[in-house]
Amino acid sequence: MPKGYRSVDITIGNCLKILYPYILSGGLMKIVFEISKEKFKDAKKILEENPYAEDSFAKAGYVLKEGKALGEDENYYIYLDAGEDFVKKAKEKLKDVAKAVEGEKAERIIKKVEDEQNSAVSGFGSLFG
Repeated sequence: MPKGYRSVDITIGNCLKILYPYILSGGLMKIVFEISKEKFKDAKKILEENPYAEDSFAKAGYVLKEGKALGEDENYYIYLDAGEDFVKKAKEKLKDVAKAVEGEKAERIIKKVEDEQNSAVSGFGSLFG
């Protein structure tokens, strides 16, 4: 339950009021950042700072993966599926420790992370269904 809300406050209208700014911001963008092994600790510190702030990575949600686990190289990767405004802030916050991955490599990593998430969700669903 969001802070400051009672169960009776959660209506479709209130949900739309909460989601409306995200809809207006251009929807969600998928982006991958690459972090070298040397910059990993610095990047992790940025990702974990101020978890309760409105513009925190914790609230936006991200996936941090080791490159080897994705069948890639020795680097680390951040998968982010967030609004355009947050992606701009993320690029600024991570500019000294990570670089955005583009093209075929980004598409490959996004697919691997999403496939992993989908299989985890379907596996969890089979426990109850």
